[in-house]
Order: sequence, then structure tokens, then C-alpha cells
Amino acid sequence: MLFLKKFFSRISEKTGLTQYEVKAVISFTLLLATGMIYSYYSNRPEKIRRYNYSMQDSLYNAIIGTTRAEIDTAKDSATASLSRKSVKTEKLLPGQKIKINSAAEEKLCLIPGIGIKTADEILIARQRGVVFKKSSDLLEVKGIGKKKLAKLMPFISFD
Repeated sequence: MLFLKKFFSRISEKTGLTQYEVKAVISFTLLLATGMIYSYYSNRPEKIRRYNYSMQDSLYNAIIGTTRAEIDTAKDSATASLSRKSVKTEKLLPGQKIKINSAAEEKLCLIPGIGIKTADEILIARQRGVVFKKSSDLLEVKGIGKKKLAKLMPFISFD
């Protein structure tokens, strides 16, 4: 205890502060350092809990019968096979129809309102085993809504 009194008196002589002010500054500094150490160790990356999606992935795979990796691979290969530069700007004329269940991506892109992304989504749906039997089935494809479907209908056959 005598050591601390001498320590505080030496610091107060050198700094010109009273012993109570020195004690307050040292206490505040220790409190600040303790808070910083606590903050560092309580927010470490190991403490962050990562959510495990494996259960949802297995349920998804069981429902659609294919993995997301297979879908992504199919999508990548379809996109690679048809770059934006190779898409012809010509479109179908009224009265011309394309079979939605068997057409390749190049043919699907000829339908006014269908681009590469929508054609890819149609191909992915077909890979999952979806057979389009009526126009409302196309509403399940990402990128096709009611308005777009109405524009597509004159150019699509479900044979």
C-alpha cells in the first residue's frame, strides 16, 4: 500500500495534478483498457454463429430431384453456349410458333419477349422435369409474369 502512495505522489508531482486526479485518470484508463479487451474478445469471428443450411438444401434436393450445383452447371453451360453477341436480333413473325417443351435456347430467344435469361430459366425448369401443358404453367418460370405471358402466347405451342 505504501508503494501505491509513493507512486501516486510521484506522478502528481511530475504532472501537477492532485493525487485524487491521478487516481481518477489511472482508473479511467484501466476501465477503458478493460472495455477494449472485453470488446475484442467478445466479438471474435469464432463466436459468430454461422447458420447451417444443409437441412434446407437436402429438403430442396429431395423435392426437385436435382442439386443446386447441377442447376448452376446447366445454366453456366447454356449461357456459355450462347453469348449475347451470337443472339440473332430477328424474332418470330405472327403465326409462327415454337414448341416450348422441346425448343433449344436459340429457338426460345427468337420468341419476342424472351431473352437469354428467360430462356435459361425455361431450360432449367425442363431439366427439373417440368412439362408445360398449358399457359399458366409458364408463370412458374422466373421472369415470366401475366403481362409477358400474354405477349408470348401467340408464339408458343405446347405440343
